[in-house]
Amino acid sequence: MNNPIFAIQNFDGFDVATVTYADGTTFTTSDWQGPQPSSADEIEQFAWSHVDVDDPANTANWTPAIIVLGWPRLMV
Repeated sequence: MNNPIFAIQNFDGFDVATVTYADGTTFTTSDWQGPQPSSADEIEQFAWSHVDVDDPANTANWTPAIIVLGWPRLMV
């Protein structure tokens, strides 16, 4: 599935969980100021959004994601 990588990154001063695919597609938890998953095993317990990697803190550009096989994805 395009080799997703779970990581914790700093967005706008907050440490947030992210999932990034090899093609650069990036997701973060929809409530990036709230509780965060600490591992990929917890992904399904949270709501996720696709983010603009050039401006990840701009929530106006976020798109809700769905979870497929334990990983966030865009519905096309």
